[in-house]
Amino acid sequence: MGRCIKCGKPTKEEWHDLCTECYREKQKERPKRKKGIVRGLPEGYLNEGYFDENGNLRPQLITTHALSIAQALAGADMTTAALRRFFGKVRFAQRRLDSTGDFSTVIPEILALKPYAANAVTRQVVPSLFRQFIDCNVDLAIRDAKSFREGFVKHFEYVVAFFPR
Repeated sequence: MGRCIKCGKPTKEEWHDLCTECYREKQKERPKRKKGIVRGLPEGYLNEGYFDENGNLRPQLITTHALSIAQALAGADMTTAALRRFFGKVRFAQRRLDSTGDFSTVIPEILALKPYAANAVTRQVVPSLFRQFIDCNVDLAIRDAKSFREGFVKHFEYVVAFFPR
């Protein structure tokens, strides 16, 4: 058996530097992981829809809103894997729309994101903020193919791109 470098007591194993008590003390002193400030969705988020008066994606959805949502989700302990898993479902629906050209066939897949997000919140896989994000976007995305493809998919892509992990 080895000796504790802090108090001199015997350690459990030869290669351990600390005895059990000193190890526990050290663990207590370790700084806890700080959670970020969890904010909600930006004020007035999507009130004006995805597009400006010229039919272009609103700049806030590319920059400031996407960044603040990504930071808020990260602060609420959303994992990259969970975010990308949902984004994968969105991309799958987009590919299906691209191949069929029939928007009505992908509406059920888009709507299915709501119960998937609700279930993930219940299982504590994603934060409730993510469910709010999905609910707001799905309501707009099912309006038409442009809203889905050029609005929701693009905006979600920018949120994923800004995600800090």
